[in-house]
Amino acid sequence: MTGRNLPAVQDGHSALDDLAGQIRAEVEATEADWRASLAHAIRAGELLIEAKSKCRHGGWLPWLETNFEFTRQTATGYMRA
Repeated sequence: MTGRNLPAVQDGHSALDDLAGQIRAEVEATEADWRASLAHAIRAGELLIEAKSKCRHGGWLPWLETNFEFTRQTATGYMRA
């Protein structure tokens, strides 16, 4: 039997229906987590902008290096979000 002649469902619909439900649940969870992550990134950017506005001239980068564990480019990305 070639691949073209194999039945679409070999082990019955029940197992595939269960898998389909699990796949949908995982995709929905991914979407929810992605949206939550984006909201957190936007809020982090807003807070970084606020912190920058409170730093004296020349104080932003030293403050960022001390208080932000990622790169300056990452901070800029959050601030743009």
